[in-house]
Amino acid sequence: MSEELNSEQILYLKSYEREKRLLAFNSVQAGEEFEGNSSLKLESLIGRWVLIDYIDNGFVNSDTRCECGRPLRYQYIVKHNQTGKSKRLGIKHFEDHIGLKKAVVNRIKKEFASIQKEVEEISNRRTQLTWSLVNELGYVPSMSEDMKKQVKLGLSLSNKQKKKIKLEMEQKHQYKENDQYKTNFDRDLFSFDSVIETGE
Repeated sequence: MSEELNSEQILYLKSYEREKRLLAFNSVQAGEEFEGNSSLKLESLIGRWVLIDYIDNGFVNSDTRCECGRPLRYQYIVKHNQTGKSKRLGIKHFEDHIGLKKAVVNRIKKEFASIQKEVEEISNRRTQLTWSLVNELGYVPSMSEDMKKQVKLGLSLSNKQKKKIKLEMEQKHQYKENDQYKTNFDRDLFSFDSVIETGE
């Protein structure tokens, strides 16, 4: 993370990354898209291991070890849905210790890399005093509370977040157009029915 970030920004980004990793790990296993889903919903869809916590020490730390004893920088804490048993793992041992298939592990790794890239992008894209959503998106649409907090903290949105907002804006616009078309169609149809009934 950028050294120019303040402690509140760093704390927010760590929390953001943690939540995204939990959602990604569990969504890949549940076979669901993680955008728009909650951790609890995804956990209920998984038959075996769910990710319940993620620790990034910032360096390899002997206090956070894998089940095999190897010291880790990134430690993933998983829980078995049926037995309640938990394990602490490095990403390389998802196959060995909890029996995830290689294709699933590869997809999880890909999601984690994407999340890490997004967090670095937000961190490195320092928010200038002149930066605003209005400049980037034309006008401020309704945003999630997380995004509002992120902007309020002086952090820029990632390209992924901006694409999400843009897509939502386009969908809202399309919905309004469809709704307007339906209103016009209903009005025209009603007028046509009136003409038939009155013989005008």
